[in-house]
Amino acid sequence: MELKYLTVDEVKSITRMSNDSIRKHIRLGNLKAFKRGVRYLIKESDLKEFIESSDKKNSNKEEE
Repeated sequence: MELKYLTVDEVKSITRMSNDSIRKHIRLGNLKAFKRGVRYLIKESDLKEFIESSDKKNSNKEEE
């Protein structure tokens, strides 16, 4: 299985979040990433996990 890595700009186009928001989630540990030079790289599977956990948090808020 080939691992696919995404840049912050690619994550931005998928999630419609700003670059600053994505970097904030990385700094807070909500979105796993590693730094290669000056760029952050995010595994596609980690992005999916982040989106799923965000969806669960949002659905829990709606139920309250």
